[in-house]
Amino acid sequence: MLSVSIKHPDSEKFIDAKMEQGKITGANVSVKMDDDFMRSVVDGTPYIQQYPVDARNPKYSKEVDASVLWDKIVHNAWKSAEPGILFWDTITRESVPDCYADLGYKTVSTNLVVKFRCVPMTAAV
Repeated sequence: MLSVSIKHPDSEKFIDAKMEQGKITGANVSVKMDDDFMRSVVDGTPYIQQYPVDARNPKYSKEVDASVLWDKIVHNAWKSAEPGILFWDTITRESVPDCYADLGYKTVSTNLVVKFRCVPMTAAV
């Protein structure tokens, strides 16, 4: 599975990746949605994307219309069954390894097929 944060400025291009047949094969694509993005969709407020996504002082940022981006995700999922959605803040809030994030055990990906979260320096069994 390939995934990107909705906060990344290139996420819209990623969301469209499976719309062109043959462009990406052999992998599912998913978007990591955060609570701020979903609030922006509900409230109709702008959302800030940035790179790096977790930086306090990003090198690049832009404002997007969250509702337009959400509508694109829904449309593409209807049309091509991709992208999947990962409610990332919920995943990390409920993840056992993330209580040890200060020690380096932080969720960085997940495998939806077997429902194991993958953390650095560990293996899904």
